[in-house]
Amino acid sequence: IAAQQLSPDVINFAKSLAPGRVDTALSLIGYPDDLEKAMAYVFGSTFVCKDPQTAEQMAFHKNIRKKAVTLEGDVYDPAGTMQGGAKPSSAGILNRLQALKNTRQQHAALRKELAAIDAQLAAIDELKDEYVQISRERDLAKHKLSLVEQQLSYSSHAHMTSRLESIASELAVQEDTIPDASARHTAAQKRAQTIEQEMGEFSQDKGGKIKQLKKRLTKLKEALPAAEKKMKECQRVTQEVTVEKEELESEISELVAQAEGSDSAIKAFEAERDEIEATLAQTKDELDDKQSAFSRLNKKLLVYDKDIAELDQLHRNKQSDQTTIQLESEQLAHELERSESAQGKNQRTLDALTKEHPWIMDQKLSFGQPDTPYDFIKNDPTQAKRHLRKLEDQFASMRKTTNTAVMTNIENVTKREAGLKQMLKTVIRDKRKIEETISSLDKYKVETLERTWKLVDKDFGAIFGELLPGNTSRLDMLEGEPLSAGLAIKVNLGGVWKHSLTELSGGQRSLIALSLILSLLQFKPAP
Repeated sequence: IAAQQLSPDVINFAKSLAPGRVDTALSLIGYPDDLEKAMAYVFGSTFVCKDPQTAEQMAFHKNIRKKAVTLEGDVYDPAGTMQGGAKPSSAGILNRLQALKNTRQQHAALRKELAAIDAQLAAIDELKDEYVQISRERDLAKHKLSLVEQQLSYSSHAHMTSRLESIASELAVQEDTIPDASARHTAAQKRAQTIEQEMGEFSQDKGGKIKQLKKRLTKLKEALPAAEKKMKECQRVTQEVTVEKEELESEISELVAQAEGSDSAIKAFEAERDEIEATLAQTKDELDDKQSAFSRLNKKLLVYDKDIAELDQLHRNKQSDQTTIQLESEQLAHELERSESAQGKNQRTLDALTKEHPWIMDQKLSFGQPDTPYDFIKNDPTQAKRHLRKLEDQFASMRKTTNTAVMTNIENVTKREAGLKQMLKTVIRDKRKIEETISSLDKYKVETLERTWKLVDKDFGAIFGELLPGNTSRLDMLEGEPLSAGLAIKVNLGGVWKHSLTELSGGQRSLIALSLILSLLQFKPAP
């Protein structure tokens, strides 16, 4: 790439002409060494100036005549053209405003839904308090039941029951000894029969038997005190057991009566406990349902919070974009006003030049035409340069006798006139494009609003009819106003159209709001 750099003499002259207000574009940027030729090709022949006056001097001074750019982005070309800074594009301003309006409406709907969720949460809190109260009552009933059972365990009934059990065990032991006593009685009868037999034999052998009987009598006498003592002990135990049995039977009858009363009280407590447990189970099921619903609402609320945060951020971004667009619009209006002012000035200058040089009107139609001296396409630039050098030599020789200032002014005015005309055409063309874009956007906005209105109005009436059967509602345009001015809600209750929402009850207004929110969500579902 062939580098295009300014010569040091031109740079020094430019800095001396406007000290501190001009510098080369190449010296203001940084770049790698391998891009030096490319950067010199792009920026090597351009000055950067602090104000338009300095840029105009760099572009049109006879010893400089180089391209100059101001800090505001205005470009001054030695060919006589001047370009403004980058034109702002405001074609999407209506779309952004519509998106901002939709975002605000969604934000308001979400706030209403959030209020409804808060009301549901308050109702759940009330159910939670009721559940806590019932749980406390159940715990208190359980505690009372345990106290009653403990009192019964420490009552005389419990002691008598334990005593009855011990007596029953002793009776079982005594009953176990009855067979043994019967056996001893049978043995005694057999013994009596043996004695009778021995007495018969004694009568026959009296002497030998007497001796034998004396021996046995001695033995029996020795065993008699122990047997009498044992018999007395058995009689005493038998009498005590009989008395105690009679007492226990009377006490048992009394305790049975007390037990029956206690059983009825226990049954009443158990019935009350069963009722409390059934109520507690039902309340627990309701609480579980409410907690699951609360969990779902919490999740939904988190999603809504996230959506609201995103909408707030989008709202702030839209406001920032709107501010930027307004500034750009004001800048564009200022540029347009300045261009119109320059156009008027250039037109006056052109009229003065045309009046001063009548040949311009004669040759005007030949400008840019082929096969004319003004055919700028066929003219060879090399020959034009040679001719230019020749004319410069002639100009140098004639300089002393000719007023060069007049020719320079004519040349500058002619070039500036051409540049201003080009700028005027550009401004007019851009203005026409902007007006066409605004018209198409307005048309598209009206069509979109009408389509949305019809769909939402259809769903709005259907949903309200389902929520409140036998009634209907619709969205109507404001009387004498366009669709963009807003819509009015009309409600038909019992065949009568209401003139205002203030005639409705709070529940009916809530159903209207819910139907509108659902119809909007059905048109554009939430993420």
